[in-house]
Amino acid sequence: PPDITVAGIRKWDAAGFWARLAEFMNNAREHMRRWPWLGGMLRMFYVPPADPRLSRLVASKFEQARAIQAAWVKHGQQIGVIRSDLAEDLLVSLLMAVDEAADRWLLGNWDRLTPEERYTVTESVFRVIRTLLEPPRAAVSPVQTKRPRGMSKRAVRKPKALAPRGPGR
Repeated sequence: PPDITVAGIRKWDAAGFWARLAEFMNNAREHMRRWPWLGGMLRMFYVPPADPRLSRLVASKFEQARAIQAAWVKHGQQIGVIRSDLAEDLLVSLLMAVDEAADRWLLGNWDRLTPEERYTVTESVFRVIRTLLEPPRAAVSPVQTKRPRGMSKRAVRKPKALAPRGPGR
């Protein structure tokens, strides 16, 4: 299996980046197939446990997942396989949102899906994530290139990451 630690991800090259992510997804899917009880355990991540100790544990696991996904995005941008026209923290937030929505839906529907349907859904979600994160293609639709009146081409630039704003700022 691929090394999905932050240090391991930093060793990935452009040629194998997406294949390693796909391999990670395939391994996770195989674990779910082999040990169905994992689904019940994973559902706990989306239904906050009443016990504060378990809630803290779940929150720390989400933070670990966010750190790993942030490492994917950062390293992927550095090696040119992930788009750099959007802020890194925005891409990580989009990735987390798609991943969480897919997980919630999949876990909520797991028991009624056939193994083939589970495979198809997870493959399709992986393609959605890859399409979201890959650098944009040269050919884009006219709607995407139309600028508001008075905005020059130079005025369109990537915004810097914004610091969270507190009350009264």
